[in-house]
Amino acid sequence: MPRLPPGAVLAADPHSPQAFLVLARCALRTGQAEQAEEAAAECIGLQFGNPQGHFLLGAALASQERFEEAVRPLENALRLAPTFLRAQRLLARVYRRLGQPERAAVCESRSFATLHDLRKEQAATQAATRAQAAARATVRAEQDRIRQAEIDRKKAEYDAIVPKEFVIVSGLPRSGTSLMMQMLRAGGIEPLTDAMRTADEDNPEGYWEWEAIKKLPKDPRLIEQAEGKAVKVISALLPSLPGKHHYTIIYMVRPTEQVVDSQWAMLARQGMPPKSEKQHLIEVQEHHSRQIREVLKKSEQVTLVEVSYPKLVADPGPVIAKLAEVLPERFRPGPDVAACVQPKLFRNRG
Repeated sequence: MPRLPPGAVLAADPHSPQAFLVLARCALRTGQAEQAEEAAAECIGLQFGNPQGHFLLGAALASQERFEEAVRPLENALRLAPTFLRAQRLLARVYRRLGQPERAAVCESRSFATLHDLRKEQAATQAATRAQAAARATVRAEQDRIRQAEIDRKKAEYDAIVPKEFVIVSGLPRSGTSLMMQMLRAGGIEPLTDAMRTADEDNPEGYWEWEAIKKLPKDPRLIEQAEGKAVKVISALLPSLPGKHHYTIIYMVRPTEQVVDSQWAMLARQGMPPKSEKQHLIEVQEHHSRQIREVLKKSEQVTLVEVSYPKLVADPGPVIAKLAEVLPERFRPGPDVAACVQPKLFRNRG
């Protein structure tokens, strides 16, 4: 923000001591001692306790060789600010011009002491600044060391991973993932579950979930506990899977409108209100589901099997055949697998 000239300040506020100080300085620098004297006197009248006003008045008087008159304002400046170095030096010169070398010597001695103290204080300040900078550098170095150690730890942990094969069931909530887990079990692939979430009206055959999988972002190696089994992983957690393994991901696809209708019906039975408008939920979940599948299709570590839930319920045969194809020697098709599909449970079709 540009500074206003003192004249403009005085026009807006004719009682501004700071504006008179600036006027006095400018007048002194341009050799207008009388104007400087007037401006400094005005400043003192408005703000007697400002040592700068007294100093400038003394300087204006001294520049006019009115040395006797200059003594009082310079002494006043030093009473208000005893370590005012410029006032000490000017008063010493004034005393010498007045033929008072003893007083001049006292002022000079004080000015030397003040200068020494100022230099000492400056040195202390610089030393403190350097110490603070060194301390900050030490903290940054320690933070960098910790970060590098964490990077090295994660790299070592990743390097220690032995590539394995995993079977993952995923999709949006209420898209048929529990049904797929039942089918895999019926086909001979043991599910990794903890039975913490028991069957209810919304999922009469159970949820087939493993609660610990929610910690996957913080502990990716959790997935190693699913070796040789099938585990349900919600779509939002799929990016946290360690990239060193290979995954057969069976992704359940159901029209998002049906998914949200089912979610809302489930909330209604639990007596809980939805946290967002239905259309907004449909758009957000549809975008997420499409995006995550596009990423999975491009991954060399993933064999993606997209399963349409409505088509599975209408005719499970093609899906069962596909599972047998992508999971050879592990998945055994048969009537028990097909029996898992119960069309009567296909609700909220929109």
